Amino acid sequence: MPRVARQQSSVDLYHISVRGINQVQLFYDDEDREEFLRRVWQYRDSSNVKVLSWCLMASHVHFLMEAKVKDASMFMKRLQQSYSHYYNAKYDRTGYLFQGRYYSVPIESEGQLLTVIRYIHRNPLEVGESVSSWTSYDDILGASGYTNSIELLQLIDSNPSRAERSFTRLVLEDNRSESGKVGPRRHVADEDAAQIIMKVAGTQTCQAVCDLSKADRKEALKQMKAAGLTVRQISRLTGLNRGVVQRAGAEEDATPRHLRH
Repeated sequence: MPRVARQQSSVDLYHISVRGINQVQLFYDDEDREEFLRRVWQYRDSSNVKVLSWCLMASHVHFLMEAKVKDASMFMKRLQQSYSHYYNAKYDRTGYLFQGRYYSVPIESEGQLLTVIRYIHRNPLEVGESVSSWTSYDDILGASGYTNSIELLQLIDSNPSRAERSFTRLVLEDNRSESGKVGPRRHVADEDAAQIIMKVAGTQTCQAVCDLSKADRKEALKQMKAAGLTVRQISRLTGLNRGVVQRAGAEEDATPRHLRH
């Protein structure tokens, strides 16, 4: 079956993620993380991409990237191949390290952009770490490192000082109520949500998500939620059981902390 062409963002912004095959751990120590980030820096400019945000978890990686589809593909190909060679040599293993194609979600609105920025930097909180634990958080506030920090802040506000304050609030402010439930969030209209679902899943209809393999469906559901869609909304538009949508990624979040970092 031919591959489904990647959907393009009209503003060249993408939430990209890649994970280890069979949930293999990608990083065992800080040397591994530094080697991965060194390659991000090495291939970033030569591939004509801007890495606006990133987060390294034990078994997967998130990027917010500004690039043409072909340039993003070249960057990811170089990055994955180079890090795989390093990793396999260090740990005396053979075979693929990453699970299939990387996942890419086009970003089309300010609300979607802010949701992705917050989501990426708050990933470490799920395993008891800080927002600056192997994320671009410090890079962005220091305008240095492996991240195109200035470009990211300009997307938030044209005034640098206001942009930094807005970025800090976006990432750090808790949106939970006193009852512990998640508070109000920016609503994604069903029409927009349907487009996001089809783009993420690479399908012609929302209902076709049900026909994806279990692994592909799980990853697609995680990306949909990261894009700001609610569990109820995804369930209603795709026809999937709400429990299936709710559990997507829950098993990973429950992984013991020492196995994630």
